[in-house]
Amino acid sequence: MAKLLRLHTNGGDTLKGWCETRLYNRDIEEIRDPNAAFSAKEMTSIPSSFAHLHIVKCAFQYVIDSRRLKGETKWHLLVSHSLDVGEILFNYHRYKDKFEIVEWKREDALLKLKQSSYKHHPALAEVIEQFMRLEANFGLKDLESIFLLKYIGPGKKSDLDIVGGISPMTLFFASPDDLSYISEHVDLGTHKAFELKGTPLNERDYYYQSYILYLKVIHTEFYRLFPELGSYINFLQYYIESNEQEMLLELSNNQEYEPLVLDKGTTIKIWGEPLPIRKSREM
Repeated sequence: MAKLLRLHTNGGDTLKGWCETRLYNRDIEEIRDPNAAFSAKEMTSIPSSFAHLHIVKCAFQYVIDSRRLKGETKWHLLVSHSLDVGEILFNYHRYKDKFEIVEWKREDALLKLKQSSYKHHPALAEVIEQFMRLEANFGLKDLESIFLLKYIGPGKKSDLDIVGGISPMTLFFASPDDLSYISEHVDLGTHKAFELKGTPLNERDYYYQSYILYLKVIHTEFYRLFPELGSYINFLQYYIESNEQEMLLELSNNQEYEPLVLDKGTTIKIWGEPLPIRKSREM
């Protein structure tokens, strides 16, 4: 009798003679992952130039499925750091001395790669173009620019110290790298930015919480564009008292915002809509 090696826990571990096989149903979900959630390295097997954006998307889904907003897994930390990026952008006027927004212009960047004398650069340009076409459902096909958040404060690792940016999949995303060297220099009020312990949305500044609710309201197709983030926000109701929910809704209605505009005049947009941030006079 043959012994079967199964990654999932459904079905027996032996096989006798010729047996009928079947397509999996939920077998993939039963595969145990003993290390990934606590791994010190990022999971990078997604075959896409934009793999990390997908990984952040998966991180939000993992947190939702875990039914725990707060946790010690790699996924919880990635969600927390992505929310840190959003909070820094929300209060961008306050942190402009430590962060700078870098624009990756699709047309200019790809043209530069195609005209490069380095033999692998033209091929890289083709790969990027191919994935942007294939991932139209995730907002990449018509994306003209990608906006990245660069750390320029004390202890920066390099002149291009990218810590995250704006994502068409989850609004904000954070780098998978250890960013704790920034923590002592950037105080978000309720916690330090990019700490090695995660901070869920419900434990953050009330104004920032109301801002996330506001973004959900102004984007009429929010749940289609950002389904995992939408589910994450909905899950907050189990952690926030009814009086707090009313206060957050009132704040989101009364708070004043302005479009996030770069010094050179470029208005940052997400899915064609300007990204609002807190007005500078409210800082």
